[in-house]
Amino acid sequence: MHNKIFSGSLFDWLTGLFGDKLDFSLFTKEEINKIEFFFLSFSENTDESRKMGIDKNGLCLLVVYCFEGAQRKPEDIR
Repeated sequence: MHNKIFSGSLFDWLTGLFGDKLDFSLFTKEEINKIEFFFLSFSENTDESRKMGIDKNGLCLLVVYCFEGAQRKPEDIR
């Protein structure tokens, strides 16, 4: 999952993996880029295994990132 986040291809990969079961049309490309940047910065600065107990499940990791982002003010997510 980290490779997808670092390469900026996370949402493209998720769309390819889940097809029409996952819809990102609610977000603009700019918003997708902001979300990917937030995931990247969070990934680079967090030890998920130690802080969250996530070692191998990338989808659980993305859920944690989403919850973390939802708890922050929009202006804090750059």
